[in-house]
Amino acid sequence: GMLWRMRAEEEGLAPAQAQDAVLRDNLFGLELDPRCTQIAMFALALEAWKAGGYRLLPVPNVACSGIPAKAPLKEWTALAEGDARLEAGLARLHALFRDADTLGSLIDPVRAAEHAGLESVDWDQLAPLLDKALTAEKSDDPAARASGHAAAGIARAATLLSRNYTLVCTNPPYLGRRHQAVALLNVGEAQFEEGRHDLAAMMALRCFALSGTALCLVLPQ
Repeated sequence: GMLWRMRAEEEGLAPAQAQDAVLRDNLFGLELDPRCTQIAMFALALEAWKAGGYRLLPVPNVACSGIPAKAPLKEWTALAEGDARLEAGLARLHALFRDADTLGSLIDPVRAAEHAGLESVDWDQLAPLLDKALTAEKSDDPAARASGHAAAGIARAATLLSRNYTLVCTNPPYLGRRHQAVALLNVGEAQFEEGRHDLAAMMALRCFALSGTALCLVLPQ
């Protein structure tokens, strides 16, 4: 409600136009659980329809980051067409997205591409291959399904996970190290060393990577 009123005031837009603009340009969401992703989509659509009347809406930028990749590794690496560095980058990304139902928004595609020592590869080179690999995955995007649009699959979440944002708000999960699954332990050791003892701290560090500008987190302290 606040965002569309700001755009209506600044740009002289009608309420429905401003709401559509916010859904298209300003508001983004990632959620681990598919059903919660659907609820978020319905909530956004319902709010827009209540305030501006029923119409076909832009697909909100909401995605489920908890849909695991299921294709074999060789199908991903084949997209590199023999380039060893691209193959290694795709292998790193495959390992992360394979555990997406555990890692969710902790997945950082850009870091996996560009912070791998001698095997680093520019994200701009790897991004089109990742998009092709994830688009080919045979999994539904619950957000797109809820809105009645064609499913975009995991590629939708990967795109949102690779961007930077002005403000990141979340209520992260709290989970101590001794209760974490192996996939969480490994990612904590590799990417979130300072926060590895609690999932909330790992999420806070991930949010810093998504936005160095402003964060709003519900933390135990």
